[in-house]
Amino acid sequence: GLDANGAVAWDEMQLNVVRDAAFDVVYPNGGETWASGTTETVQWTMTNTDVAPINTSLVDILISTDGGASYDLLVANVPNDGAHDVVVPAASTTDAIIKVRAADNVYFEISADTFTITAPDGDLDGIIDTEDNCPAIANADQLDSDTDNVGDVCDNCTVVANASQCDTNGDGFGNACDADLDNNNIVNSFDLSLLRDAFGSSGVNDADLNCNGIVNSFDLTEMRNAFGTNPGPSAFAP
Repeated sequence: GLDANGAVAWDEMQLNVVRDAAFDVVYPNGGETWASGTTETVQWTMTNTDVAPINTSLVDILISTDGGASYDLLVANVPNDGAHDVVVPAASTTDAIIKVRAADNVYFEISADTFTITAPDGDLDGIIDTEDNCPAIANADQLDSDTDNVGDVCDNCTVVANASQCDTNGDGFGNACDADLDNNNIVNSFDLSLLRDAFGSSGVNDADLNCNGIVNSFDLTEMRNAFGTNPGPSAFAP
């Protein structure tokens, strides 16, 4: 290679090749499908690599998701015994490759061909969790009426944007659509009185309708806008 001045640098290395040793990745070896977040067992042959004169007792296991252009370490210094469990990283690719390399030597082996890693889809609705606006509840239509990036089927205020899903009293209605402070199912003068009593309070408070940490005029405006209405609607409360 070239050094900082553009000159060529080189070095010599002597390698001893042992003819009756074998080191091959046998699983995954191309065509398999792994799911992100699951545990898989990488398998390799280690014929005579763990005994003299090679004496490789430990190996590293790496994975590539770009066809071998780069590799990330999965586990280091694990026994060279032919099999080891790894946790499949979060990825979506058809170009995955496993590399098993000697931890204290220069040799390694990779999968004979690429395999597939699928991204997690916890609710099995066909939308991977990282792109799903309700990763725990199936909603293939991704309906989000208030455009707060929380799907209607898991939104505690389906028509009032509240990405934080703040619900200080835990009744299933987010604070943003729950100005019913006395829980009688309608926003009225009793609730207004409770908000006035809490005015200026900081910290967790049901009267903090916008959940910004303080009960102030913004919350009063939200209550006035909700006056005479019921809390909600919510995916979690009737």
